[in-house]
Amino acid sequence: MCWKNNLIKKTDCDTSKVGFTPRVTTTSVSSSETSFASSEIKVLIANRRWDWILAAFFFIIKQSPAWMMPYLLAPMIDAAIHPTPEGKSIVVRNGIILSLLIIQNVPTHTIFARFLSRGCRSIQMELRTRLIEKFQQLSLAYHDSKPSGSLQSKILRDVDQVELSIRWLLNNGWGSLINLVATIVICVISEPRMLIYFIITCPFAIILTKAFRKKMEKYQREFRTEVEGMSGRLQEMLSMIPVSRAHALEDLEVHTMRRSLQAIHSRGQSVDWVMELFGSSAWATFQLFYIGSLVFAIWLAWHGTLTPGQVVMFQGYFGMTIGSVTMLLQVVPQLTQGKEAMRSIDEILESKEVETHDEKSSVEKVEGRFSLENLSFHYANHPERPSLHELNLEFKPGECIAVIGASGAGKTTLMNLIIGFNPPTSGVLRLDGRDMTTLNLKEYRRFIAVVPQQTVLFSGSIRENMTYGITNVTPEHFDQVLKDSRVADFLDQLPHGIETRVGERGAKLSGGQRQRIAIARAMMRNPRVLIMDEATSALDSETEKKIQEAMHALVKGRTTFIVAHRLSTIRDADRIVVLNQGHLVETGSPEELLQKKDGWYRRYLELQS
Repeated sequence: MCWKNNLIKKTDCDTSKVGFTPRVTTTSVSSSETSFASSEIKVLIANRRWDWILAAFFFIIKQSPAWMMPYLLAPMIDAAIHPTPEGKSIVVRNGIILSLLIIQNVPTHTIFARFLSRGCRSIQMELRTRLIEKFQQLSLAYHDSKPSGSLQSKILRDVDQVELSIRWLLNNGWGSLINLVATIVICVISEPRMLIYFIITCPFAIILTKAFRKKMEKYQREFRTEVEGMSGRLQEMLSMIPVSRAHALEDLEVHTMRRSLQAIHSRGQSVDWVMELFGSSAWATFQLFYIGSLVFAIWLAWHGTLTPGQVVMFQGYFGMTIGSVTMLLQVVPQLTQGKEAMRSIDEILESKEVETHDEKSSVEKVEGRFSLENLSFHYANHPERPSLHELNLEFKPGECIAVIGASGAGKTTLMNLIIGFNPPTSGVLRLDGRDMTTLNLKEYRRFIAVVPQQTVLFSGSIRENMTYGITNVTPEHFDQVLKDSRVADFLDQLPHGIETRVGERGAKLSGGQRQRIAIARAMMRNPRVLIMDEATSALDSETEKKIQEAMHALVKGRTTFIVAHRLSTIRDADRIVVLNQGHLVETGSPEELLQKKDGWYRRYLELQS
């Protein structure tokens, strides 16, 4: 399995293995938990119940002008048409009430928006936290099978879409529903015959929603898939810019990305088309109902049932009803987008490819003794071709072991088993006499350090990269590591010394400087088990010699595994293990193996001489 971010050299990875499902310990998901993400949202919403209650309270208060305005304007209009002494007092009184209702909307709307925003933003933050936690639990096989751009799209775009859908539901949807109920209640009390038009609008709203829902969901799903794919391709393009520039392939990259953008453009147009058709159909339908209600109200006025002021009142309320129903229908496309985003997040939160450490034996110390007993491993998509085949080896505490072999020999797979990324398909791998499948691997990994060939740095300072994950470094130990790793040799050349920021993936440093920082990070951890993959391959000969001298101190008293292609780096190893197509073909000290005239190690050495 290829390690994410090239922790193990890509040339040692079988690309056909990408996407396999490892035999890792997984959490079981019962049938009642098949909508885990949806239940997750419900829990998050329930946790913010007081935000919703207070938002609802202030919404009712701030929305009161909309409900009361038609009711208060009707007698004012009648008083204007038929002036009376009582009419003047009605106009003054209702005018003052309306003014006060409108003025209070400013503070109450602000308070309502604050509670709504606090609840929605909290859900957004918590959902992203859940995703980040799950990313840290998912197996490396899962990460290898998913483009990182696609995963970033889920945590950024999809979570934003879920938050927006909740906001629409609680603001526009819920608010429109309250408006609809309030207007219907007032109209039923004032003139029951007007209720017929309110009742007729609801079935039409349901019919329109059912007619468009499936098509909207289909187009949203296709659009989301295209966007996720484009996110992955975009990240690949950015990482390949030095290669494409060096080979004058800029036009090819632009052409490839343009095809992706055209696909998104086409899917986006389909989404926009169906959304707008849905909106215009709803608008036209309810405008026809509005005209019908106006004609009916005027007919009642001709027969003396309604006054002119009441006609205006009912048209105001029916207009509010149409606006509320239209807003509810507009929530449907937004909820469709939210549903698709939720389905995307479900892919992460419901994945079973996770490491679990519950109920595993604690690892309080590590001596560094490893036993391989008939150990075999094959990837799930290649069961007929073992990557490791019946290995029987014993590694003593403090022993330095070099693992060599051609690409695809199984070196990476063996290191992954030793780190605990994968359990054996058959046989047993023991750590200090204990089956590693029974151990809490998270605790075990606190005792190991990895120095990869492709150095992984984050965009912090040199100090932060060296002390990554370590909080109790003494000044004496830090200074000693700077000296032993030869990081101190180049600090004077940097603008801010140890506090110099290295840039994304260490882009501001040379390959040799990045690798020395990786070695310093391993020294800082003071590990019991050390895994080194061509740790000096990016260094010049002079620096390599200095680093190898420092590495002598680093490997002392630690079980060390060195994956090597440059055999000059392993001549001081206690033992050499030679793998070929997953089989152990040779093992012994460098001196012992050199005595074998037709030995594998001697053959490799002669090829490099």
